[in-house]
Amino acid sequence: MLASLTTPTDYNSLSNVVAQRERQLMTAIEENANQNEQILTLRAQVEELEKLRREEITDLNGAIAEYTAAIEGLEKQLLSVIKVNFPYSFAFAFPFFFAYLF
Repeated sequence: MLASLTTPTDYNSLSNVVAQRERQLMTAIEENANQNEQILTLRAQVEELEKLRREEITDLNGAIAEYTAAIEGLEKQLLSVIKVNFPYSFAFAFPFFFAYLF
């Protein structure tokens, strides 16, 4: 190919093409580095969000367990009040509810 380049303009033209390709390559390298930085930042953000989600799920599960225990305690209190105050009438009037409490 170099043998076919006989004039200085041909060399200048080839030099310009090579310089343009080098600029394009440098631009692509810079863009790639910027995108890699963005990826690292996004990964760190995702990891932080996942950590927060796990903490919130743990807190939520604790609250659910606490409220479940409180409701069960209230159901037992209600059952004892029903047994004491309405030993027979309530069981006959609402057998489906009475069976649920046992």
